[in-house]
Amino acid sequence: MERGAEATLRSLVAHDLQNPLDSAQCAALADAWWGLPDKNGIGKPLAQIRAAHWYGLAVGQLIGLRRAEAIHRIDQADEAVATEIPGIDLLARIDPKSDTVTGSWMMTEDGLVVRPGFYSRLQIPYHPPEEYDLHVAFARISGNWVVDEFCTVNEMQFAWEAGYEHDTGFAVALADGPHVANRHLIYPDAGLVNGRKYTTVISVRKHRVLISVDGKAIADFDPNDYHLALDTPFALPDPRSLGVANHQTGAVFFGIDLFEVSGPGQFVDDSAPLSATRPTTLPTTRPAS
Repeated sequence: MERGAEATLRSLVAHDLQNPLDSAQCAALADAWWGLPDKNGIGKPLAQIRAAHWYGLAVGQLIGLRRAEAIHRIDQADEAVATEIPGIDLLARIDPKSDTVTGSWMMTEDGLVVRPGFYSRLQIPYHPPEEYDLHVAFARISGNWVVDEFCTVNEMQFAWEAGYEHDTGFAVALADGPHVANRHLIYPDAGLVNGRKYTTVISVRKHRVLISVDGKAIADFDPNDYHLALDTPFALPDPRSLGVANHQTGAVFFGIDLFEVSGPGQFVDDSAPLSATRPTTLPTTRPAS
């Protein structure tokens, strides 16, 4: 690495560690990360990912072409993540014999299969970092009730329920909070069709959770506005773990992949932290232009 590039990188890191809050300063820091030369010592994709973090903090206060440029660069950084940063195959680490809480779960050539049952649950033996993206590909095979994905955020757990209320839509399970009309945030955009494969992306951040289904943004909320919790029948033994579940349906999970954002997670049966990490960046769902 050339000395000039090294000095620039050191200066950026020092500024980065100051955690500026002003939107203009965040945008300027993002521009600096984005403009690092190719021979910058960390690689262009990682520099762009770091830039996307600061663009994301500033974009709410940007307008016009400046805002459009920031959103475009965030999109470019996400493409870099998809091609350069590995995810963690959680499905490969699941053992139905030891990870089943209730219900009938089995691993097949198609994936993780659960038979119809009442509040069937499987706990994934992994503690995620504070911020992460969870990608789950699944299909409901039978029935017209929910298929669930359990996540953690800010030391709380919540369930993303696909097929909520007999196929009327999707929901996030809640306990209470200032904006809660009942025990769920309901998103009646679409119901589930049995036998069809769906892919959900749950992007968990300290101050924002965004959820998309087949590339369409469905949910967007601040987890700090609610006391998130799993309903008692769905509770997991380990409140720090992820999980999947169903109720009165049959389902198959084709893939469960996690991309760490804020640092390494931890498999509960492994004393060493995972190494597949990436710098903080924004979820794939974008703010409206």
